[in-house]
Amino acid sequence: MTLGFADQASAVRIAGTAISALQLDAVWTAGVDDLGNRERVDIDAAHDLEIMAIQLADRLRSIHDAVPFLYGFAEELAGLLSASELPDWPVADIQADELPALLRDATEFVEQNAQQEARQLIATSMNLWAAADEGADEGSEAGHIEGDLPLRMRVSLSIIGGVLLCGLSVIAGPGGPALLGVGCVLLADGFRLLRVSG
Repeated sequence: MTLGFADQASAVRIAGTAISALQLDAVWTAGVDDLGNRERVDIDAAHDLEIMAIQLADRLRSIHDAVPFLYGFAEELAGLLSASELPDWPVADIQADELPALLRDATEFVEQNAQQEARQLIATSMNLWAAADEGADEGSEAGHIEGDLPLRMRVSLSIIGGVLLCGLSVIAGPGGPALLGVGCVLLADGFRLLRVSG
């Protein structure tokens, strides 16, 4: 593939989807934790979480659908980086020439796991809804549901969004530094999660 305007727009869209998924996961997790700590499972809160789970699952499926594009982008990026350099590379944990391999690894993980995680999100939201409909109390199963995406999925989403934006910065002209800045923040967040996990 070559990174024409349509491909660049697709890369921006996929990166935005990854960022949105990470944001939704944070809100979804906080909501599930809050619901589990209440004396009774609130039906309105459970309904809101159900909608959020559907949105998050849709984003995971959307990124899964983009897997062929992501593999192609990784190959194209390797060629771009062999001909150009990313100036003042700020991410200490990795080198810029490692970006294509990072994207391939993250894409492989998404390819293998995103569909299952999407199904799990929907199942979790249905469990919450059922508990709320039955008037379950704090000691019910709903109080012990873990809502957040697995660490490796969050890291993969951060890497996918980060590498796409960093890669686009090579060919973005005046907009390159802004894309590089946001991309590097995502990459740094992903590696911070890995360090915290130990």
